[in-house]
Amino acid sequence: MHCQVRLEKPLRNPSFLRRRAPVIELLPDSRSRGRDSPARPRGFLEVLLPVTILVVVAALLGGCGSTPETAAPSWSTAPAGSDDPRRAQLLTVAREQIGVPYRYGGTDPRGFDCSGLVHYTHDSLGLAVPRTADSQRRAARPVPVGELRPGDLLFFDVGAGKGWHVGIYEGGGQFIHAPSGGKRVSRARLDNPYWRERLVAAGTYL
Repeated sequence: MHCQVRLEKPLRNPSFLRRRAPVIELLPDSRSRGRDSPARPRGFLEVLLPVTILVVVAALLGGCGSTPETAAPSWSTAPAGSDDPRRAQLLTVAREQIGVPYRYGGTDPRGFDCSGLVHYTHDSLGLAVPRTADSQRRAARPVPVGELRPGDLLFFDVGAGKGWHVGIYEGGGQFIHAPSGGKRVSRARLDNPYWRERLVAAGTYL
């Protein structure tokens, strides 16, 4: 005996095969529109303008808080005596005085003041220079600070009633000088803020 099953109506799109499409609702801004008002998409300019303002403000604040950079000075590094043997001779004499004590008014190896050291080193080459730092500055042939050569003179305005200070440029951004009372003839560097800020002129007798 055979059993037959007959469907009265074919199954069309059964529920377990149907998939519901996602529903996307666009919610209106209840603060600015009525509940039943349709949502209005934001325009391009409305989005761009606030971002632009924020970028400009950030740039201004960054500029106010930054410290401007200053270019480092460029000092001559030419070897001494490369074009004038007197420059090498002058520096040799100056180096021999390193360690000599400072003595106000001193012009010999028993003790030097700043202009006395300059006077002594130049006199050893037969070059006559004035005795004081101010008169040495006035009589020297001016040299641009950016074009210094070994053997040139550096003039500093130390202020506070101390007047002028002078040193002998050695090259590579350093110079030889007789600093002040209680110290000795020594080297100093032009990138030292104290000397860099007070350097006002350079000159030469070579």
